[in-house]
Amino acid sequence: GVLSDPHFAYTDTDVNAEGRVNKYKNAVTYLNNRADGKMDMLMLAGDYTGTGSETQAEIFASAVKESLESINDGREEKDKTQLIFAYGNHDTDWSGNMDYVGWETVLNRYGILDNVEKGPDGCYKAMVTKGGKSYYFYSLETYTYNNPCNMFLEEALEWLDKELNTVTTNAPDSYVYVVSHGPIEESGVYGSDLYFEKNSSWGVAASGHTGVTTDGRATSSDVNGVLKKYPQVVYFSGHTHFTNILESTIMQKDYTAITVASLNGGDLFTNVSNYAEDMYAASRPAYGMLVEVDGNGNQRITRINLENNSVCGEPWIMSAPDAGKTHLQAYTQAARQKTPTFASDAKLDIAKLTYTENKDKLSFDMKFDTAECDNYIIRYELVLYDQNGKE
Repeated sequence: GVLSDPHFAYTDTDVNAEGRVNKYKNAVTYLNNRADGKMDMLMLAGDYTGTGSETQAEIFASAVKESLESINDGREEKDKTQLIFAYGNHDTDWSGNMDYVGWETVLNRYGILDNVEKGPDGCYKAMVTKGGKSYYFYSLETYTYNNPCNMFLEEALEWLDKELNTVTTNAPDSYVYVVSHGPIEESGVYGSDLYFEKNSSWGVAASGHTGVTTDGRATSSDVNGVLKKYPQVVYFSGHTHFTNILESTIMQKDYTAITVASLNGGDLFTNVSNYAEDMYAASRPAYGMLVEVDGNGNQRITRINLENNSVCGEPWIMSAPDAGKTHLQAYTQAARQKTPTFASDAKLDIAKLTYTENKDKLSFDMKFDTAECDNYIIRYELVLYDQNGKE
């Protein structure tokens, strides 16, 4: 199961914390039930708090412990659901946030780190063995955010590279799962495409940067450079809160990248978007995902609306990784580049045509029939031409 950005409490005295905790517990229970009570791993992509205080970390740790104990009750140790998680910017990057020592002190009190292997600061490793096969899970910590880009420790990236090289060499036909908070710009997944979602560079681990010291630090480009060597990787991220109703929340190039909506609700646009007057005007249901792998290594990922426990869209189905990378062909940008089309009788009406006094500006009201598309149309681009065909 995969969840992200539950934000259990934004302050130490958040009156809505109890409701968010219950929502999280219900989500974990539902994902486990969909897995017939046999969910092996729960992946969390960060932002469990508002300001990363000890009190807020306690709320997170308590909720995780109670939910895991509930679904693991009566199960043998080898069959229990494990946990892998990444921290988010609200947990570790803001002024006043606890450092990793502080976080791990809290988490150890609740046994949250009992089944993970520690890597460099904030990074963890876990493993599940089923049917004689081992599946590996890693969390990659984002060390700083928006400074002016998201930065990672070179030590962490070297650790991940070495780990991925080992496990994919030993099991080249098995998927490997990496969870981190921010999406990787080069992956092209929704929330990391600056053209698709203008003004969202705060969320995409942007690789371009100037004026900062990067000694011992790596950027999004560096992370992408490691991940692209391993086509078995499925990289889960959160951070943007963007809804999972869009098919572009999965993208395949050299690996598979998926962005996971917030458990507090999925936004169609960021609040600094050029395209939305009121990003909260529409319904913002919470989402989670269930990842299933069969005995042959084939994978199915189901998106779930956790407000009403319904399946969202068609599941994403991928064959087991192979040397020819055929498992990376179904969800490339080119494979899904279906241009919306207007019906043959579609109409466009223009009214209230008004020029300024010196005729240097034109305003008008325009209404047109919507185009047809298999998924959601995010925006329309309008180009005006004069009578001579000049744009």
